Amino acid sequence: MPRAPRLTREQLSVRSGCQAKLGGCDLLELLESASESSLAEERLEDSALLDVSDTRLMLVSTDLAPLVVQDLHIAGSIAAHHGMSDIWASGGQPKWILVTLCIQPDFPKEYAEAIQRGIVETSTYEGARVVGGQTILGPEALAGVTVLGYPMTTRVLRKRGAIEGDLLLMSKPAGAGLMLRGYRIGLLQEQDIEQVIKIMNTSNQGAARIAVTLANAATDISGFGLLGHLTEMLADSQGALLSLAKIPTVVGANEVSSQLPRTIWEDNNLDYASRRHRVAGKFDRQTNRLLLDPQTNGGILVAAPPTAGAMLVAAGFTEIGIVTGDSAIIIDN
Repeated sequence: MPRAPRLTREQLSVRSGCQAKLGGCDLLELLESASESSLAEERLEDSALLDVSDTRLMLVSTDLAPLVVQDLHIAGSIAAHHGMSDIWASGGQPKWILVTLCIQPDFPKEYAEAIQRGIVETSTYEGARVVGGQTILGPEALAGVTVLGYPMTTRVLRKRGAIEGDLLLMSKPAGAGLMLRGYRIGLLQEQDIEQVIKIMNTSNQGAARIAVTLANAATDISGFGLLGHLTEMLADSQGALLSLAKIPTVVGANEVSSQLPRTIWEDNNLDYASRRHRVAGKFDRQTNRLLLDPQTNGGILVAAPPTAGAMLVAAGFTEIGIVTGDSAIIIDN
């Protein structure tokens, strides 16, 4: 297969992938001002759950973001994986895909074809069919998908549902966003982010298929970071105890973290988490950046009974903490 068209490092957006996501606090305010406030939390679910008949439920989700890597075929593939992740995290099977593509007026035809091909091939491999979409002209290349699917079983996983004493486990390492920013500003070379690209281009299907049988609650880790998405899983009366030493990280993420400037994405994610739950313990915004780092097609985070822990670990999850009943997220070593 011929080499796919590529962007230069300088052409990558500074808000690539989930770094383009609106801050959580801003999103809540937007939803509350635009509709009944009681609907705001419901709309933060990974996917909408719709009654389409007396016997059938449908899951629907949508996503759109600037391209996250230089190889445009892989960029399309990651966009598809990321869009389908919300359906997987809900215990669903993606079935139909609508593609949204924004390209610059001078974008070469073969560049757009490479993105589209990456989306179509990955969707097909995951068991979904591209059935339409929309392509527009704009100042920056964006790719995303709207995904429609069905629950894999009679269970639908929601963010809420965790029980005090549940284990918290995640299926992929954190730190992809830090590595991508390091590469974007020249601190890292392309070979340094090969692992990150592989992680972002890996489906969450396998993790979801085991989670739907064992977990009480689940979400995928994306733009709000591990800490932000964890707070969405916890009821007001619940909290969590997290072990920093147990959180899996991308190789090199801790090292590059100390060289990166403070970002609005991390500030937004800390504000969002702190608005929802008190964050305490061994927490320092600079040294705990992995907890705030926006991920693109990050892993699935689950709350599951202790009896399910060994099976989830055997399936590739890593135990990182436990759900508590003290309404605070405590960070420990």
